[in-house]
Amino acid sequence: MNNLIYGLVGAIFVSIFLYLEHFTLTNYLFNSLFALLGLYLLIHANRFQLSISGFFIGIFWFWWIALSFRYYELTTLIPFVILGIAFVYALLFLLIGFLHPLLRIFVFTFISSISIFGFDWLRFEALLVDSFFGVDWWQMFIVMLGLYLLKYNKFAIILPLFALHFYYVDEKSSSTILPLQTNIAQATKWDPMMLESYSKPFLTRLKMQKKKGIKP
Repeated sequence: MNNLIYGLVGAIFVSIFLYLEHFTLTNYLFNSLFALLGLYLLIHANRFQLSISGFFIGIFWFWWIALSFRYYELTTLIPFVILGIAFVYALLFLLIGFLHPLLRIFVFTFISSISIFGFDWLRFEALLVDSFFGVDWWQMFIVMLGLYLLKYNKFAIILPLFALHFYYVDEKSSSTILPLQTNIAQATKWDPMMLESYSKPFLTRLKMQKKKGIKP
């Protein structure tokens, strides 16, 4: 498989969960399999393949960032911003590609702790949210370690089983949560003249919560 196809397939596998969720097609089995396949390809890719994966991950995960330029009358810049983000991630993954696969696992596990401008730019744990695996850092690490060792020993497939997580939701008969409508139209959310009208309902609800002894 040439570098371009390998990198593209890897990016698709680690991104498809986003689009399944968008079209309400989320499936725990599919998400688990795609996450395992995608992470396996990223861990064992050469640096050029990993760079290509980074390029497409930058597009598949973060294309929406460029859409905000519509509200500054700079729509012509949207494709260039998307490509700019893609090339930044291509460079980042190229640098990661020089690392030994075991070191890549550490990077992929803890890269989410880097929050530039207060934004979590890349969280590989997101792949496991709607899967059979847990999302804690050690579970992410165990999954990737098993995928690394799988190339050398087929029995390593057992290792990710230790990262399985069974969710339990404790439903209470009475809830202290008060709903708040946060659906604000994109066309007006950036308008400073609308700030007061948007914040007033929130402040009113906050006062109600304090009176009832409900923590915000």
